[in-house]
Amino acid sequence: MQIIEFLIKDRGSLKGHVTIKIPTWGDFIIENIAYFENGDKRWIAFPSRQIEDQRKKVWKPYMRFEDAAMGRKFNEKVLEAIKVYLEIK
Repeated sequence: MQIIEFLIKDRGSLKGHVTIKIPTWGDFIIENIAYFENGDKRWIAFPSRQIEDQRKKVWKPYMRFEDAAMGRKFNEKVLEAIKVYLEIK
């Protein structure tokens, strides 16, 4: 997995948006993954859209892993790639 682009967006816990490429998936590219930091916590969110659910605005991702454990592993890999990328820059 490689970080192709990191766009800094320092707005509260939102620190940026990343574009990743996964060579083992046929050079599959995912754009606009949100990267967050708050204290010692770091997390990502897939591209999403805002919807209204019972009169509350919520964000619904365009994609997700059906298997939660696989999703956590993927998130860890993305976070590690971001860490390496930011250390190099």
